[in-house]
Amino acid sequence: MDDRYIEEVARLIARSDARGARPCSVCGGREVVNAAVPLDPDTIGVAAIAVAYCRDCDAGDPVAAEMFARLDEALRSDE
Repeated sequence: MDDRYIEEVARLIARSDARGARPCSVCGGREVVNAAVPLDPDTIGVAAIAVAYCRDCDAGDPVAAEMFARLDEALRSDE
């Protein structure tokens, strides 16, 4: 993974975050995390696509559960 790829993924997440907090489009929940799913930019032409994970809707997804656990841990350590 080269620096251009990492920078593009970071820009994508920053653009999603800059739009501000939005409720989940499915359940209306307010605990939504923006993430990026990396793609092969040489094949597709983009580095990643933005994905929003909802704590309630995606509770059964191990990837989402890990993201929310890390977020909770980071928020606790900031207090």
